[in-house]
Amino acid sequence: MSRLVVRIVEVNPWRVLVQGANDGEPSLGEWVGTAVVSNGNLLGVGDFLGVQYRIAEGLHDVQGRYRIPITRYESQVEIVARSTWSMVVLSPVDELDISNRTSTYGVALVQPIIDRTRVSAELFVRGEWRRSQSYLDGERESFDLGPEQGKSTVVVIRTGLDLIARSRYMAGAIRLQLSEGLDVLGATSHGGTTPDSQYHAGLIQLDIGARHPSLPVRAQIRSAIQIASDRLLGLEQFGIGGMDSVRGYRQNQLVRDNGAMTTAEVYVGTRLPRLGDFRPSLEIGPNFGFGYGWDDAHDARPAAHVLSTGVSALLSVLPNAALEIYWAYPLDRLGGSPGRAVQDDGLQLRVTWTYLN
Repeated sequence: MSRLVVRIVEVNPWRVLVQGANDGEPSLGEWVGTAVVSNGNLLGVGDFLGVQYRIAEGLHDVQGRYRIPITRYESQVEIVARSTWSMVVLSPVDELDISNRTSTYGVALVQPIIDRTRVSAELFVRGEWRRSQSYLDGERESFDLGPEQGKSTVVVIRTGLDLIARSRYMAGAIRLQLSEGLDVLGATSHGGTTPDSQYHAGLIQLDIGARHPSLPVRAQIRSAIQIASDRLLGLEQFGIGGMDSVRGYRQNQLVRDNGAMTTAEVYVGTRLPRLGDFRPSLEIGPNFGFGYGWDDAHDARPAAHVLSTGVSALLSVLPNAALEIYWAYPLDRLGGSPGRAVQDDGLQLRVTWTYLN
């Protein structure tokens, strides 16, 4: 007589990620440490809680996110809070004692509309209240057009669609988002062409990955475009440049009201000699990036574009650890960046350790 023995093991919902990278804005300290702690089933009802902390020489950034289902149709409410303190530390600008405090609070309603093996989609409506206050030598001071004595407040409603599609050898994700700024809750308001909280903007983000069915080759393309109807406050502008944007340039080196960027990467993988029970892997290949940013107003900054090409290497040396190395050469030069940073040499590094169980 045969007997079937079944062992049920509950998956630990906790996840911890620790990361170090030179992916910060050099003016605040480009070397950034990140810690993320999350629980995918905190109350046992399919809710999610995540807390993230980022630290650099001139940066402290704390963000919390909680999402909980509220109906049998999988409708979810999401609450987000974020607080950032930053100070310019890059010489010689650090002598001016420039600092900034930014706060963001948001609430969203998320409704899944498709939940299949190969396709999933959800609609969202998100309300956000954002405030930024800048200081010069301890006194409130504006460094751009729009803020009043260094203070700018944005109240915005964002609506959109997140869609994910996957097959055996390809996966893609797209976000379509419309933002409408409102003149409520102390939002910055000027009228005319001066940047304030009253605006309309559209954002499209696309991420596609594919791999060869028989060869250790894969490719990835990421694109984003933002079009705004009016001049924007700095909180809502489009940044281009950096490790997860167009490489070879400083983080957010090109910032405009409107912008578009795309990056393409091809990786060829190989297995390395086994280390105990784990076999390390290495992927290496070329990367390409292009970005273009512009303002519509006649008195605004001129339009500019960036273009780069380089080499990427991804090394997995431990089961839960990975090293990313990127180098890119900027084919278009952008001037006006003070000080000196490793990013200026086109080199960007990231080390990630993840605890899953």
